[in-house]
Amino acid sequence: ASANLATPKVDASEKIYDFADLFSEAEEQNLYNIVLEFINEQNLDMAIVTIDDNNKSSSEAYADDFYDYNDFGIGSTFDGLLFLMDMDERTMHISTTGQAILVYDDYRIDKMLDKAYSYIINQEYYHTAEFFVQDAAYYADLGTPYSNKDFEINSNGDYVRVNRYNIIIVFVLSAICT
Repeated sequence: ASANLATPKVDASEKIYDFADLFSEAEEQNLYNIVLEFINEQNLDMAIVTIDDNNKSSSEAYADDFYDYNDFGIGSTFDGLLFLMDMDERTMHISTTGQAILVYDDYRIDKMLDKAYSYIINQEYYHTAEFFVQDAAYYADLGTPYSNKDFEINSNGDYVRVNRYNIIIVFVLSAICT
């Protein structure tokens, strides 16, 4: 990749990356504390990123690269999510990896972004991020939604359909044999 497409290298333990300078120091510290609480309670990693210059093809590309290249994620499937406030593209994006893919289906992500938009349009950047963390915790507490009941994250971190049909056949056959 050319230098201008480089993803910033960061310390993955900092969790709040306010490149667009949207938060005061106190707000950053508060966000850091609630993100850490989320990580400890949900066993999912989390990062909040703000940018005012997007050198990638989209907000999604920036968010995914930032997460992947900076060693975020818990466990072998790098479970976690990243919230990007992209002031350059005037949009927001939520990236999910590992187990977070199961928890945050498209419906939940849309609901989270809808709520975030109601704050960001009033330039309430801190509240935008704060409510993102609250919503993320709310949905994580609810667990996997019905839409993902037939899916799992395999050992490679891939989102795959669980083949329940085979499990039923094995169970029925073993019951017949017994």
